[in-house]
Amino acid sequence: MTSACGDDFEFEPAERIARDLVIACPGAYLNSESARNECAFGIGRSATLFDYTDGLIRWGRLDTSEDVDFDPSSHTDLTKLGSLTVRRAYLSMFQFLGEGTIEKIDDGTIILRMPVKFRNAMSLGAYPEAFWWNANLWDAYQGTTEIVFVFLDERIVAIYLTGRDNARLTRDPGPLVTDWTWIDDDGITQPYAAQFSYIFSADNPYVAELEEIADGFDFAMRAADCTSCHVPSNPAGLRHVGLLNYPNQTLGLRERLVVVFETRSMPPGMPLEDHVNADLLERAIAYDIVADLAIAFEAP
Repeated sequence: MTSACGDDFEFEPAERIARDLVIACPGAYLNSESARNECAFGIGRSATLFDYTDGLIRWGRLDTSEDVDFDPSSHTDLTKLGSLTVRRAYLSMFQFLGEGTIEKIDDGTIILRMPVKFRNAMSLGAYPEAFWWNANLWDAYQGTTEIVFVFLDERIVAIYLTGRDNARLTRDPGPLVTDWTWIDDDGITQPYAAQFSYIFSADNPYVAELEEIADGFDFAMRAADCTSCHVPSNPAGLRHVGLLNYPNQTLGLRERLVVVFETRSMPPGMPLEDHVNADLLERAIAYDIVADLAIAFEAP
């Protein structure tokens, strides 16, 4: 592990995280889904990543070719993700290619830079969202050469994809020809990496109840038109969008959704009818309670 701040600068949590990532997701078996699954399990068992990602994380592309502010509040086009989803489904899309670099910025922000390579030839269902809805976005993932972890107050608040290697743009999955989700020939909902069955352990005793609650909550939110804005294309142009069309992403928004329906702040300027909001609030509270239990079960 190297430091850009002099030999006397150390930040042990970043060093442990870098080590855990390289061990869990080594630079081999690039597009093997079994290797990716082992990577997801290994990252999920990292106690340090668990300890330092206990809130919503901003995830997205950042141009670091020039001096840049790493504070996520300064940037748009970021997605809000929960810790378990980031660790199991998103970071595992990448191989971690070796030793990273730790830097301390003038404002006290600490960043960990890790060299990576994107697994671009997996089955489309192996990706936690349909990135190929936008060819430029898909190519941004394919070309990524580095992931930057941003620590503020000793917590990871953002994870950025940076760098660009055009030689890595080797796959064109074509346009998104279905909805954001689809059912495959075997009757399995895709992307499978966006489902609870991927991010939760098979022996988690709370998942069956959570899925039942989530199905009803999802139907109610769709009926209230919540997913017209909270989808990957972000038609409302939200600075940091929270996605509600995938189970893995709704999971991270559970506490925020309770607040939203308690304060009747969604949709902005267009309050829901009283009975609709009351139903959504009741469902959000039930979802939050069981989701907390399911997530706690996954603690390393």
